[in-house]
Order: sequence, then C-alpha cells, then structure tokens
Amino acid sequence: TWDPLGLLNSQGPPAAEQLHGRWSLLARLAMAWHEAPPKTATHQRIAMAAVLGGQLKKVPIGSSGMEVTEVCLGTMTWGIQNTEEEAHEQLDYALKERGVNFIDIAEMYPVPSSDPRWVSGTTEAYVGTWLAKNAEWREKVIIATKVAGCIPAPSQIAANRTDPPSEPAPCRLDAASVKAACEGSLRRLQTSYIDLYQVHWPDRYVPIFGSSEYNPDMERESVPIKETLGALWDLIKAGKIKHYGLSNETTYGVAEWVKAADEMGAPRPVSIQNSFSLLGRTFATELAEA
Repeated sequence: TWDPLGLLNSQGPPAAEQLHGRWSLLARLAMAWHEAPPKTATHQRIAMAAVLGGQLKKVPIGSSGMEVTEVCLGTMTWGIQNTEEEAHEQLDYALKERGVNFIDIAEMYPVPSSDPRWVSGTTEAYVGTWLAKNAEWREKVIIATKVAGCIPAPSQIAANRTDPPSEPAPCRLDAASVKAACEGSLRRLQTSYIDLYQVHWPDRYVPIFGSSEYNPDMERESVPIKETLGALWDLIKAGKIKHYGLSNETTYGVAEWVKAADEMGAPRPVSIQNSFSLLGRTFATELAEA
C-alpha cells in the first residue's frame, strides 16, 4: 500500500503511467512527495498545487506587467504563531523548491494584534533577514506589502515606522504618514524597493473585518484620496515602489481611486486584495465590474 501524502513504504508508489484519471494525479503527487516529503501543512498545500497543476501557473497583476504565481505565500502568522526559523523554512520551501514567486506582507503583521507578543513589523523583519541571507533571490520574487489605513487611537504601528520607535500615534493615510510607512517597510525588508505597495484599508469609514452593512453614523472626516495617491506617486517616481494597489476597498472606493488617478495624470491602482472565500463572495457581485 502507499500513502499519497508522502508517507510511502520503501517500494514507493505505482508508476503514474499505470494509473488513470484522478489516480494518475495522486501518483504524481505521491512520487514528488516521496522524493521530498512536505514537513508541514503549508508545505503540503504548496506541493499539491505545484504537482497537480505541474509548473505553477503565472498570471498578470492587472496592468502592472508583473507576473506572479497563482499560489501566493501568506505571512501574517510570522512573529506570533511562527518563529523566524519557521518563516525562513517556509520561504525556502515555497520559493526555492516549489517555484512560488509572490509574497504577501503588511506593516501591521503579525496577527492577531491582541496577542501580548504582537510587535508590528515583525513579519516584514523576518522576510528582511531571509533576503539578507538570499540576496540573489530579491529579483526573482514579487514582494507585496501594505500601509495601514485609519486607526484613530495611538498605535504601535505608527511608532514602529522609525528606528528606534517613536511614541504611538494614530495611523492615517496623509502623505507624510504614507511615506514614513514605506520607509519603515523598506528598512525592515532590507530592500531598496517594493514591487506592490497596497493601501491595507481606507482612511474613510468602510464596513470591513467582519462588518457587512454600511452604517452612515460611523462616517468620519478622512484624508482625501488624492493626497494619499500623490504620496504613492511620489514613491513610484523615487523608485521606492513599482506599483500600488488597494485592499479592503469598496466599489465606490475603486471608482474614486481611478477617477483621482485620471484627473491627476497618475497611474491607476493595479490590484485589489479583498476578502474572498467559499463564504465571502462579495467580489463576485458589483465589485468585479469596477
């Protein structure tokens, strides 16, 4: 007998050509894992995507000209649920062994921020120490990180944008804050540029992170989109970011960003990263049209 999860006996799996249909896919998976058995659940998911689909497929990110693998390496547990050593192990496995070329990070990671061990920027720092040891891989990987949106109360996120940290302060998307956040991310990542810099959530009120209905009573004064966009455009012109994108944004917000970009003659956002799962399907409605 043999186990398609890589726990194979000494004789290994049957030859793939002797199997048909779904069994042939399982054979390919088992044989690959027999050679290099995945060590963690993360390894198993990446391996399954790679083997069942052959070479990891690359897809374009909007109009950016960048192509990324359909499998993106998430990082938001690195620093609380995962150690630096485990983070580096996952990076080695995903990039070097499985061909992933896309990493998703944020200045506020790891999560949850309610954990007493939470220190914003730790996840970026773990990626930075890996890049320092693997400098030749910087040009091979697309790094996406995010600037935090509006947090009205004094926050450690804003404080940790400088080294040494400053006093906690509210997070906003004014020009100075966006540029300070980018400098902090570049320092922690130990890189001179960010491939995709995303606005993690808007400065204005929107129902996100579990809220699904708009409440007009929660509307607040917000930084104009054009001010945030102006800062992002400055960062592009300075070579510190290549492209910018949105996250946790609404259809209205996407339309306003595109309108602002066109009026300013600035680049449009190239991506949006919103919640999407078997249960969260809001993107498939009117947001997809935008």
